[in-house]
Formats: sequence, structure tokens, C-alpha cells
Amino acid sequence: SERRKWLQCFDDVTALIFLTSLSEYDQTLSEAKGLNRMEESRNLFRFILSSSYFERTPIILFLNKLDLLEEKIMTSHLADYYPEYKGPKQNADKAKDFIFQMFKCSVDNDRKLYKHYTCATDTKTFRMVLLAVQNTIMDLYFESIGIN
Repeated sequence: SERRKWLQCFDDVTALIFLTSLSEYDQTLSEAKGLNRMEESRNLFRFILSSSYFERTPIILFLNKLDLLEEKIMTSHLADYYPEYKGPKQNADKAKDFIFQMFKCSVDNDRKLYKHYTCATDTKTFRMVLLAVQNTIMDLYFESIGIN
């Protein structure tokens, strides 16, 4: 597949940055009728994690569009799309935590996983998150070459 072709382009990766939308739990892909967008994102996440190129690579997970989740959760209940969600309706905090756990369960316990809930249109906050990510990547790099 196309995804497999580009995987071999990566060598000596310090960290993986994976971006997913918190608000797409109730949407389907236009190119694959019936396939839930959140499920497609989780499938891609698992596919990348299963690659031997990244087996020990730390992951920085951006759970984006928090603002849209906060709006959408008021009218579109997460349990309608994920029956295993037992949290309260109209609670964005519980919903975002549940979505994070869906991604986290694909990550081995011995692998580093960093999460950031973001709203990319909030440039001030997003800038601070990117600085934190930059520091994390630098720390991981220094750790990988034996400098602590």
C-alpha cells in the first residue's frame, strides 16, 4: 500500500507526532462510505505503531479540535458511536479522556506517550504547546545519545 512505501523513508526518528481530531467521532470518510473518521485515525495510529521503523520511538499525540468537541458533545452523544463509552452526556472532559484512552490502549506500556489536547486556532495556547513539544523532543534526543 501507499502507507508502506513511505514508512521506509524514516530513519533514526527521535519522536513521532500524531495528530487526530477529537470532534470526528460522529463523522464518516467521504472516500470510504461508512468508515468512521475516528476509527480510520485509530487504524492509522496502530499501523504506524506496528512498524518496525518506530518500535521504540516515543509518541507525541495531539488530540486537536477540542473547541469543536466541546460544542458538538452538546448535541451528539459519544455513546451513540462508541457504546463502550459509559460517561455522562454533554461532558467534553470525560469524552476527551475516553478518546485518549482509545488511542493509549494501542501503545505498549514500556513506550513513552505524551498527549496534548489542542485547539490549533487558539494560536497563543498552541504556540505554548509547540514549545513544550520542542523541549520534549530535545530531551528525548539528548537521552538517546546518552546526555541527561
